[in-house]
Amino acid sequence: MQQTTRTILGSALLVLILLAALAPLDGTTSSGHDFSRAVAGSGGNQLLVLSEAEEQPLRFDGSSSDAPSYSIRAARYATVPKFPLEGLVMGAPKDQQIDIAMVFWVIQGGGHTILFDSGFHREKWFKDFHIVDYVAPDKLVEQMGIAPASVTDVIISHAHWDHMGGIDLFPNATIWIQQREFEYYTGAAWQSGGHNGGIDPEDVLELVRRNTQGKLRLVDGDDVELLPGIRAYTGARHTFASQYIRVAGDPPYVLASDN
Repeated sequence: MQQTTRTILGSALLVLILLAALAPLDGTTSSGHDFSRAVAGSGGNQLLVLSEAEEQPLRFDGSSSDAPSYSIRAARYATVPKFPLEGLVMGAPKDQQIDIAMVFWVIQGGGHTILFDSGFHREKWFKDFHIVDYVAPDKLVEQMGIAPASVTDVIISHAHWDHMGGIDLFPNATIWIQQREFEYYTGAAWQSGGHNGGIDPEDVLELVRRNTQGKLRLVDGDDVELLPGIRAYTGARHTFASQYIRVAGDPPYVLASDN
């Protein structure tokens, strides 16, 4: 459990590191994006705006003249309170604690509504972890003015329960996952000597189901364009074959999600 905790509850910390890197103390990014605006949701939940296409477009910097502008929002759907910092950062003081923000990302543009990761909702994980301020990912998306059935794509950074555990809440979405991640966690991970800590079998079954429905896309390796202006990268190996994404623009944004 200690190793699982260390490897699967780092998303919020890395989100905070990413946002801190993008936002100086006045709450804006170096390009002038106002990061300080937070739309309050239920309890401690917030919608954090990185970029709004209507105000400051993120223009695709590739060769296509018709590529979209994207809005990017971080949706905080839960909190793990008073988590020991040393469980996330090697060498951290043993008496320091943080509240972990559990987050997925909402990206819209070019006729697509994309989630980068999907949160979770199964009861098992509430029993294993002390989680507060929870709002189901599909309900939080509704609060953002988006019908869950209208989500077109869910890009999965990795197969851990708090990242892939909400894909069944978005029934019409195409799921994007690294091919080697899919192959490992639908196969060898469950054999003798395999590693499946933090993986929910129900999520794996949903992946296979989406594949049979033609709603799964397997990403083959590093630096691959998924959609215009959105590229996937590998190398962090947070899980067997995790990925992170870059949303092109001025500036571009890298969404790491534990990687």
